[in-house]
Order: sequence, then C-alpha cells, then structure tokens
Amino acid sequence: MFAPMTILKAATRLGVAGLAAAVLLAATAPDASARRKKKEAPAPEVRTLCTLPAGELLYVGRSDGLVVMDPADPLAPRELSRMRLRAPVQDLALEGQRLYLAIGSRGVLVIDVSDPAAPEVLGEYDTPGSAAALAVREGIVWVADGTAGIAVIDLNNPERPVLETTRPTRNRVRGIALEGDLLVTAEGTAGVRVFDVSGDADRPRPLPAPRGLDGALDVLLRNGKLYVPRGRAEIAVLVYDGDTFVPDGRLSTAGNHVRHLELEADTLYASIPRGVLSYDLLAEGSSPVETRLRGSLSAGALAGAGEHLFLSAGNGGLAVLELTAEGPRRLGSSGRRMTIRFER
Repeated sequence: MFAPMTILKAATRLGVAGLAAAVLLAATAPDASARRKKKEAPAPEVRTLCTLPAGELLYVGRSDGLVVMDPADPLAPRELSRMRLRAPVQDLALEGQRLYLAIGSRGVLVIDVSDPAAPEVLGEYDTPGSAAALAVREGIVWVADGTAGIAVIDLNNPERPVLETTRPTRNRVRGIALEGDLLVTAEGTAGVRVFDVSGDADRPRPLPAPRGLDGALDVLLRNGKLYVPRGRAEIAVLVYDGDTFVPDGRLSTAGNHVRHLELEADTLYASIPRGVLSYDLLAEGSSPVETRLRGSLSAGALAGAGEHLFLSAGNGGLAVLELTAEGPRRLGSSGRRMTIRFER
C-alpha cells in the first residue's frame, strides 16, 4: 500500500481531484508484501509414499492431500488424480482396492482407488490421539496413534467404523509393521514391542520384547526378519524364533542418521538426511553404498516401483533413482539425480 505521506504530497500538488485519484490508486494497487508472500509460499510437502506390488501406480501423501501417479516413465510420471484433504497425510497402507491414510489429528481415512483417476472417500474415523502410521489386514487397521498408543479399528464397513480397542504404549509410537500374525511397533527410547494378532482384533496379545533396541525410529518386517533403524547407531536385524525376535546381525549406518527403510528383492534401502544407503543382504559383511541427493534435498519415505526408487523429499517433491546391481544410480543424460517438484 502507499504510505500516508505519499498521499498527502499528491493532495498538495494536485488538489482535491488529485487527492481522490491518489486514494483510489492506493486502494486498488497490488500490495507488494502480499505479492512477495504469495510468491514465497512453499510447495506442498511430500510426507509418505506407497506403490502397487508391481509398481504400476504411485500414491503420494502430501501436506495438502493425496496424489495418484503413473510412474511408467520415471522421468515424467503422469498425475492421474489429486485429492485435497483437511490434514497432512502421514502414512499410507494399501489393501486390495482400498487405500488407508493416517492423517494426524483427523485420524484415519479410507479411499476407494479402484479408479485411479477418480479416488473416492468411503469413510473415516477420528482416533483418540494423532494417527502417525498404520498397518492393515482384512479391513482391520492398527494405528500408531501418538501418545494415545495403538488404536485397533474395524473398517470393513467404512461408513460404520468400530473402535475395537486401544493399547497404551511406553512411548510415542514412531513406526508400525505387520506380517502374518505378528505386529511390531517402534517406540523410540522404549525400544520395540511385539504383539500376536492371530486372535480377536480387540485382544492383541503382547509377546516378549527383544532387548537392546532403544532409539528405535521405525520398523520393517519382511519374510520373518525384523529391521530396526536406531538413528546413527545401527540397523538391527532380528529373526523370529517362535517366541520372540532374537538378534541376527547388524548393519552399519556409517555415521548417518537413518530415517526409513524399504526392502526390494535382496536389497535394503535406508533413507538418510541427504540421500539413501543400500545394503546387499546376500553379501555378508559388505559396506553400504551411499547415494547422495543433489542440493539441499532431504530424503524421507521410500517406495520401490519396478526398477526405480522414489523418495519423498519434503518441499522438494520426489527424488527418483534407478536401481542397479551396483546400487541406486542417477537418472537423465544430464548426470543429475531426477527430482519431481509439485505446484500448489
């Protein structure tokens, strides 16, 4: 807006008619500070990712909603649909034609994605706490619900969800994983907890918890093995012995702070602040291969799609790496790692 002194000077020089024109100009002129604020508004932040088993669709959870993409051309993935939501998407889990979203203080959302171009909300449930992560099996959803612990919800009928039970935890749940009848939670300084969920949904049975996993930031449970990143300390590897998980090795993080994990075939990928570490699980004792993202991009969640790995990069959008036997490689003839930025 024009300053009062500017208007006063215009009135002195131009008289009453000039004053009226100056006031009109001041009222209709664009506000430069508003223009700057609008221009500087950050792009939506990518929080989480998941793909179909064969990688033919990519679901992107953002700070402003959900985007469904076709990643057939990783250099230019095609946006199929976009859904605006009232809260940031913290985690995604896919079962059949239904996509389950953890959306923080708004709880859990169920979306029909049978038509990727027109996803449809089927129902939602506002959990007692703040939904940060989830796992699903046969319409039963286990939710990492912040300080409220674990919430178990029957969402087989999304229009009439049923809260089966809640379970307190020793610390805020940072990650959750489900395979078969085993449910595992990562609880930071409190380590991990293990539950048998073979019985009724409202009665998950606690199992003996493995020791020495304080600082657990996430959990990945695949093929009977449990992977637990502990910040810069290590990635602990454990195997289930019929009673609990017992140590089966450790992976060095080379001093990097590991955030999230993804397993593709026999390679484990771990996101770190400026890139990704890859581990060949068939080569015992091998060192991780580190791939750096360019600039100030920061890697978060990971999702594999065929021969490519997508990483959430916050306001930087998505980072895309090609998967090879030697480790992730950069894409494009320019020799730079490919990034995909989103607009509002």
